[in-house]
Amino acid sequence: FEKIQLRELVAELPDKQRVVVSMISAGHTQADCAKIIGLTRAAVGVIFNKAVGAIGEELRGENGSS
Repeated sequence: FEKIQLRELVAELPDKQRVVVSMISAGHTQADCAKIIGLTRAAVGVIFNKAVGAIGEELRGENGSS
């Protein structure tokens, strides 16, 4: 159940966030993602952190603890 919920939340992310999260979850480093996508490693880190934050907010909201 949790994996399905997480996949749904990732699918709802903006394109760049979804791509970065998918790549990192597949085992790529932020540096790998940066080279492949054509961004800096720092930009990939920011995108990833925003995505994780958005997913966390959704999960906290669904659990009623926000």
